[in-house]
Amino acid sequence: MNSSTPGDEAGICWDDHFYGAVTVGERGQVVIPVEARKRFNIEPGDKLLILSDPGKRSIMLCKMDALREFMTVFQEGLARVERDIAASKSEPVPVPEKKSKKKKDAQ
Repeated sequence: MNSSTPGDEAGICWDDHFYGAVTVGERGQVVIPVEARKRFNIEPGDKLLILSDPGKRSIMLCKMDALREFMTVFQEGLARVERDIAASKSEPVPVPEKKSKKKKDAQ
């Protein structure tokens, strides 16, 4: 019987990504476990975004500043890729020189 935890096959430690379970209170509130608050430096007053997965089966909390930073890096990378693509389209593609029969005969 294999006693590994989920994700071990891919070199991912489950304990590094799982912070516990929470219960939704009567007013829809949840308490973020202290380990997660420490790990992600979540302080009172921080703004968190609540995002859905594409299938709308789960939610994710994300610090607004972290998402803003991610989007900035992502946009810079995207712009670099677009510049590289545009540059490659504007550069003439070198055509390999064919050896003519005359050159071969002259050698």
